[in-house]
Amino acid sequence: MRRHSFRLLCALIIRFLCKLAQFLFVIKLICILFVDLISDRENAGAERGKVEVVIWSTYGI
Repeated sequence: MRRHSFRLLCALIIRFLCKLAQFLFVIKLICILFVDLISDRENAGAERGKVEVVIWSTYGI
């Protein structure tokens, strides 16, 4: 019984870490978008396009 609860605990920890990594990745993308919107560089549109491709490929939208 103890071994089963240990496996369950490990699975929950791994699941939590995956969700945390996903959340931090989304926060990072939002920060990149805001930096692109705030900056007045000529190539900001190209970089924003790259970020959109990453979002589409990551989440399969």
